[in-house]
Amino acid sequence: GVAHSFSPPYHPQSNGQAEGGVRIIKNGIKKNIGASLEEILFAYRATPLECGSTPAELLGAGRIRTRLDGYLLSPATLPHPSSPSPPSSRKKEFKIKMTVWCRWYSLRQ
Repeated sequence: GVAHSFSPPYHPQSNGQAEGGVRIIKNGIKKNIGASLEEILFAYRATPLECGSTPAELLGAGRIRTRLDGYLLSPATLPHPSSPSPPSSRKKEFKIKMTVWCRWYSLRQ
């Protein structure tokens, strides 16, 4: 179930958890003068707490994707040693005067 804890709205200091959250955000703003409030809030919401969950997960928003998630490989995405290599990693064979596609990465497209 849901446990309700009440604190008077005219005395916010009595709500320690809210005060702790505000303190964390204020310290983040002081440490990262050039960072925007959105970046600081995103970092706070994506950082795991002592319980192992992030604030976003605890509020029901689910797991937030970060830049680091794109670099981490899960066991499901790792190639299996006995599986055949995908077509893109196979050695390509070209013949003389064969028509091929190429792309110039130095040009803006």
